[in-house]
Amino acid sequence: MNKELPFRCLHCDEAVAPGEPFEFINSGRDRLHLECAIRMAVGSVGHQLGRCTCYGGTEDDPPGATRREAAIAAAKLFRGMSRALRPSSRRSW
Repeated sequence: MNKELPFRCLHCDEAVAPGEPFEFINSGRDRLHLECAIRMAVGSVGHQLGRCTCYGGTEDDPPGATRREAAIAAAKLFRGMSRALRPSSRRSW
């Protein structure tokens, strides 16, 4: 198994460059950009917003975006939504 960088991402088929965060899947046989792994787990921007065909809508990834750009957008949205749902450390419960 070749673990040398750069290698191609299983999701977007773009190179994962040295220094870019990535994940191993399939017992380490395949690799993904971290954002592509997040996109595969949480879905597209449209899915996260409840606007895809799962919810009766038509939105999926941002129009004109490459698979990598769409994965970055989905990961950014997911991270932002996750932060918004976390309790503030300044609150006293």
